[in-house]
Amino acid sequence: MARLKCKCGNSLSNSTDYETDVYYIFSKKEILEAIQENPQLLYWDFYTDREAECDYWFCPRCKRMMECSLKKGVVLRIYKPIRIKENDLNLETDSWAEFYSYSDNELLVLTDKNYEQGYKMTLREFYEKYPRKYFYRVSPDETRIFAFESNSKKLAFIYGQEEWSPIDPDIQK
Repeated sequence: MARLKCKCGNSLSNSTDYETDVYYIFSKKEILEAIQENPQLLYWDFYTDREAECDYWFCPRCKRMMECSLKKGVVLRIYKPIRIKENDLNLETDSWAEFYSYSDNELLVLTDKNYEQGYKMTLREFYEKYPRKYFYRVSPDETRIFAFESNSKKLAFIYGQEEWSPIDPDIQK
Protein backbone atom coordinates (compact mmCIF):
# COMPACT_ATOMS: atom_id res chain seq x y z
CA MET A 1 0.00 0.00 0.00
CA ALA A 2 1.32 3.42 -0.92
CA ARG A 3 0.00 6.95 -0.61
CA LEU A 4 0.84 10.05 -2.53
CA LYS A 5 -0.22 13.64 -2.08
CA CYS A 6 -0.58 15.40 -5.43
CA LYS A 7 0.64 18.94 -5.92
CA CYS A 8 -3.03 20.04 -6.08
CA GLY A 9 -3.54 18.68 -2.53
CA ASN A 10 -5.49 15.56 -3.53
CA SER A 11 -4.50 12.46 -1.52
CA LEU A 12 -4.04 9.33 -3.62
CA SER A 13 -3.79 5.73 -2.51
CA ASN A 14 -3.24 2.62 -4.58
CA SER A 15 -5.23 0.43 -2.23
CA THR A 16 -8.25 2.40 -1.03
CA ASP A 17 -9.05 4.83 -3.85
CA TYR A 18 -10.29 3.06 -6.94
CA GLU A 19 -10.41 6.32 -8.87
CA THR A 20 -6.64 6.59 -8.52
CA ASP A 21 -5.02 4.85 -11.40
CA VAL A 22 -1.49 3.59 -11.19
CA TYR A 23 -0.21 3.24 -14.74
CA TYR A 24 2.30 0.83 -16.16
CA ILE A 25 4.27 2.15 -19.07
CA PHE A 26 5.69 -0.24 -21.66
CA SER A 27 7.86 0.84 -24.55
CA LYS A 28 7.01 -0.60 -27.93
CA LYS A 29 10.66 -1.66 -28.18
CA GLU A 30 10.50 -3.50 -24.83
CA ILE A 31 7.38 -5.42 -25.88
CA LEU A 32 8.72 -6.37 -29.30
CA GLU A 33 12.06 -7.50 -27.85
CA ALA A 34 10.28 -9.68 -25.26
CA ILE A 35 8.11 -11.25 -27.99
CA GLN A 36 11.15 -11.90 -30.17
CA GLU A 37 13.06 -13.45 -27.26
CA ASN A 38 10.15 -15.69 -26.25
CA PRO A 39 7.13 -15.84 -28.61
CA GLN A 40 5.20 -17.91 -26.03
CA LEU A 41 5.76 -15.45 -23.16
CA LEU A 42 2.48 -14.95 -21.34
CA TYR A 43 1.23 -11.40 -21.05
CA TRP A 44 0.56 -11.90 -17.32
CA ASP A 45 4.16 -13.03 -16.75
CA PHE A 46 5.51 -10.04 -18.68
CA TYR A 47 3.29 -7.67 -16.68
CA THR A 48 4.04 -9.13 -13.23
CA ASP A 49 7.67 -10.25 -13.60
CA ARG A 50 9.14 -7.16 -15.17
CA GLU A 51 11.50 -5.14 -13.03
CA ALA A 52 9.86 -1.73 -13.30
CA GLU A 53 11.80 1.14 -11.79
CA CYS A 54 8.85 3.52 -11.72
CA ASP A 55 5.11 3.69 -11.20
CA TYR A 56 3.04 6.40 -12.80
CA TRP A 57 0.21 7.84 -10.74
CA PHE A 58 -2.69 9.78 -12.25
CA CYS A 59 -4.58 12.39 -10.20
CA PRO A 60 -8.25 12.46 -11.26
CA ARG A 61 -8.73 15.95 -9.78
CA CYS A 62 -6.07 17.94 -11.69
CA LYS A 63 -5.10 15.35 -14.36
CA ARG A 64 -1.40 15.41 -13.42
CA MET A 65 0.73 12.31 -13.98
CA MET A 66 3.49 11.64 -11.46
CA GLU A 67 6.49 9.43 -12.16
CA CYS A 68 7.47 7.75 -8.87
CA SER A 69 10.64 5.80 -8.11
CA LEU A 70 9.78 2.43 -6.60
CA LYS A 71 13.23 2.07 -5.02
CA LYS A 72 13.54 5.57 -3.55
CA GLY A 73 9.87 6.17 -2.75
CA VAL A 74 9.89 9.69 -4.21
CA VAL A 75 8.28 11.54 -7.09
CA LEU A 76 10.83 11.99 -9.86
CA ARG A 77 8.82 14.04 -12.34
CA ILE A 78 5.38 15.56 -12.67
CA TYR A 79 3.61 16.04 -15.99
CA LYS A 80 0.49 18.14 -16.47
CA PRO A 81 -1.80 18.64 -19.46
CA ILE A 82 -0.78 21.54 -21.69
CA ARG A 83 -2.53 23.23 -24.58
CA ILE A 84 -1.75 21.99 -28.08
CA LYS A 85 -0.13 24.76 -30.11
CA GLU A 86 -0.12 25.13 -33.88
CA ASN A 87 3.57 24.15 -34.23
CA ASP A 88 2.94 20.96 -32.17
CA LEU A 89 0.78 19.68 -35.02
CA ASN A 90 3.71 19.86 -37.44
CA LEU A 91 6.40 18.24 -35.29
CA GLU A 92 8.04 15.14 -36.68
CA THR A 93 7.61 12.65 -33.84
CA ASP A 94 8.07 9.36 -35.73
CA SER A 95 11.65 8.97 -34.44
CA TRP A 96 10.63 9.54 -30.81
CA ALA A 97 10.32 6.56 -28.46
CA GLU A 98 6.85 5.04 -28.56
CA PHE A 99 5.09 3.84 -25.41
CA TYR A 100 1.85 2.21 -24.37
CA SER A 101 0.15 2.91 -21.07
CA TYR A 102 -2.17 0.62 -19.15
CA SER A 103 -3.79 1.34 -15.82
CA ASP A 104 -4.17 -1.20 -13.05
CA ASN A 105 -7.90 -1.08 -13.70
CA GLU A 106 -7.54 -1.76 -17.45
CA LEU A 107 -5.22 -4.72 -16.89
CA LEU A 108 -7.43 -6.17 -14.15
CA VAL A 109 -10.58 -5.79 -16.26
CA LEU A 110 -8.88 -7.63 -19.08
CA THR A 111 -7.99 -10.57 -16.87
CA ASP A 112 -11.32 -10.50 -15.00
CA LYS A 113 -13.35 -10.56 -18.23
CA ASN A 114 -11.32 -13.44 -19.58
CA TYR A 115 -10.17 -15.02 -16.35
CA GLU A 116 -8.97 -18.24 -17.90
CA GLN A 117 -7.98 -16.69 -21.24
CA GLY A 118 -6.48 -13.54 -19.66
CA TYR A 119 -3.89 -15.43 -17.69
CA LYS A 120 -3.08 -17.68 -20.67
CA MET A 121 -2.88 -14.92 -23.30
CA THR A 122 0.56 -14.53 -24.82
CA LEU A 123 2.22 -11.13 -24.91
CA ARG A 124 1.99 -11.25 -28.71
CA GLU A 125 -1.79 -11.76 -28.53
CA PHE A 126 -2.10 -8.97 -25.97
CA TYR A 127 -0.02 -6.60 -28.11
CA GLU A 128 -1.87 -7.41 -31.33
CA LYS A 129 -5.46 -7.72 -30.04
CA TYR A 130 -5.91 -5.63 -26.91
CA PRO A 131 -7.32 -2.25 -27.94
CA ARG A 132 -5.38 0.86 -26.99
CA LYS A 133 -7.14 4.19 -27.17
CA TYR A 134 -3.82 6.05 -27.37
CA PHE A 135 -0.16 5.51 -28.02
CA TYR A 136 2.41 7.93 -26.71
CA ARG A 137 5.60 9.45 -28.02
CA VAL A 138 8.06 11.07 -25.64
CA SER A 139 10.23 13.98 -26.71
CA PRO A 140 13.98 13.20 -26.75
CA ASP A 141 14.54 15.48 -23.73
CA GLU A 142 11.61 13.74 -21.93
CA THR A 143 9.89 17.04 -21.13
CA ARG A 144 6.78 16.44 -23.25
CA ILE A 145 4.55 13.45 -23.88
CA PHE A 146 2.36 13.46 -26.98
CA ALA A 147 -0.74 11.24 -26.99
CA PHE A 148 -2.03 10.07 -30.36
CA GLU A 149 -5.34 8.34 -31.03
CA SER A 150 -4.50 4.77 -31.98
CA ASN A 151 -7.08 4.56 -34.78
CA SER A 152 -6.66 7.93 -36.48
CA LYS A 153 -3.05 8.74 -35.45
CA LYS A 154 -4.27 12.28 -34.66
CA LEU A 155 -2.65 14.22 -31.83
CA ALA A 156 -5.13 14.05 -28.92
CA PHE A 157 -3.34 15.80 -26.05
CA ILE A 158 0.06 16.73 -24.66
CA TYR A 159 1.58 16.52 -21.21
CA GLY A 160 4.42 18.85 -20.29
CA GLN A 161 6.91 18.39 -17.47
CA GLU A 162 6.19 20.68 -14.56
CA GLU A 163 8.89 22.41 -12.55
CA TRP A 164 9.04 21.31 -8.94
CA SER A 165 11.43 20.20 -6.21
CA PRO A 166 11.96 16.44 -5.70
CA ILE A 167 12.10 17.08 -1.93
CA ASP A 168 8.50 18.30 -2.11
CA PRO A 169 6.43 15.08 -2.24
CA ASP A 170 4.37 13.65 0.58
CA ILE A 171 4.84 9.94 -0.09
CA GLN A 172 4.34 7.26 2.51
CA LYS A 173 4.89 3.55 2.18
